[in-house]
Amino acid sequence: MRPLGAVVLGISTYRYGASIGYAPPLRYAVGDADAIRGYLEACWPEKTGAVVRRIAESEADLAALRAAFAEVAAKDSYDLFFVFLSGHGLVASPKPGFVVQPDAAGALGLATAEELDRLLSLERSPINLYHIRRP
Repeated sequence: MRPLGAVVLGISTYRYGASIGYAPPLRYAVGDADAIRGYLEACWPEKTGAVVRRIAESEADLAALRAAFAEVAAKDSYDLFFVFLSGHGLVASPKPGFVVQPDAAGALGLATAEELDRLLSLERSPINLYHIRRP
């Protein structure tokens, strides 16, 4: 068992443009995600002690989020599984969730609460922490 598994994602600029009329640029989401990754890597400097998967902003669609969870979960089990998501979310829609980059067809990417629960269930760590930063 490794001490730490982590998925870190920050989206400041979405590729939706005016099509959804919702996602203005954020000032700190990418910087916050980079700072979290840096902090985790400083606390667990040995690569054998931690698996930290940082998803790049430009690649941060639903498929990449799913792949990151699967990749980290497949490496080992962990004492602590940490998830950091920083970006826009939808709360007033029929399916609230964390907004990710659009897929190749330009469709809205939404990691719903149910999807996040399913992704968290891939890893059976004693402690699962996730933080969704709201602007």
